[in-house]
Amino acid sequence: MKKIILLIVLLVTISALPVMAGKLPEVSASVMKYEPYPAAQGQVVKIWIKIVNVGTTAEDIEVRFKPGYPFSLAPGEDEVKKIGTIPGTEEAVVEFDILVDLYAPNEEKEITFQYKWTTAGIWAELKELILIETTDSLVVISDVKTTPKIVKPGDEIDINLTVKNEGISSIKTVDVTLDTTELDFFSLLGTGNTKRIDFLEPKESKEINFKIMTDSNAAIKVYNIPLKINYRDNKNRDYEISSKAGIKMNAEPDLTMMMDSSEIFSKKTAGKVRAKIVNKGIVDVKYITLKIVKTPDYNILSPSNVAYIGNLDNDDFDSAEFIIKPLVDEPILKFMLEFKDPYNKDYVQEYSLPLRIVSKSELGETKSKLPLFILLILIIGGIYWYVRRRKKRKSKK
Repeated sequence: MKKIILLIVLLVTISALPVMAGKLPEVSASVMKYEPYPAAQGQVVKIWIKIVNVGTTAEDIEVRFKPGYPFSLAPGEDEVKKIGTIPGTEEAVVEFDILVDLYAPNEEKEITFQYKWTTAGIWAELKELILIETTDSLVVISDVKTTPKIVKPGDEIDINLTVKNEGISSIKTVDVTLDTTELDFFSLLGTGNTKRIDFLEPKESKEINFKIMTDSNAAIKVYNIPLKINYRDNKNRDYEISSKAGIKMNAEPDLTMMMDSSEIFSKKTAGKVRAKIVNKGIVDVKYITLKIVKTPDYNILSPSNVAYIGNLDNDDFDSAEFIIKPLVDEPILKFMLEFKDPYNKDYVQEYSLPLRIVSKSELGETKSKLPLFILLILIIGGIYWYVRRRKKRKSKK
């Protein structure tokens, strides 16, 4: 009888074990996926983590990211994601935005997350390998220098291009091709339009040089010369990218001023003076303003001492008039010229122009004496006529 009772108790205990085990939560975590795949240096990778509960209801479930090179939280991302309650046999998904270090190597790196729930009490760890691999083109033209610095039409120039490897892995056989076929004002000089760099380490820069000739009729503006860059990475994958080299065509403005005309023929006599502005340079100038400056040599009688000229093309001229009154025999007129070049750079130039006062007699413009002779004849004739008339009246009396 005792054996039967013991057997019954044993059977009841064994049958109760699965029921007791089923009363505890059984939580596990795994990485569902990450995008982009592979992850890229300096970029944010999204990682989805799935939490599964095969036991009874689990409460206060949390998942957190554990920082470790080359991974860190993206700006604005929370370190801990609170899921709350997951009933038995159900699951939940959380997402983390993780930043990959800019200088991470091209390989698989381990990332770590931790998770816990109320009855567990401690953090469990989830580790997963994330593949990091460069996917974008990393060769750039980091600098363009020209000699001379200011390129004028008709100049022969050296173009120095700085080619830089912005990546974290080495590259080889970098071919840079300068294409001037569609640019009418440039001609390539020297040996070929393609230069090669055999090898570039990460973050390394090297210079290449091209020589070109500019046409004397080239317009003053910025020209973008197309560049084609071909290279191969350390996994023998080929890349081709396009870039441009900017060349600024310019020259210093060359303006001059001179006195054009004057209506002043004596000291302290007011009159008009005309100043001429001549553009002798190869660049057009714009927004020209001419100002006559007051000095002790003269008074300014014009309503305004400023004249707006506007734009002046190369090999052209314009003029402005002012009314002045000289206070000395040989006044020096002072002018201030303000203008902009084609790139809106401001210029201010001052000019001092002597004004020679030439009298009309010096110009051969003496007055005719005929009007005076006529006036005298009329006066004499009038007197003669008056005297004779008086005599006649007296003789009649």
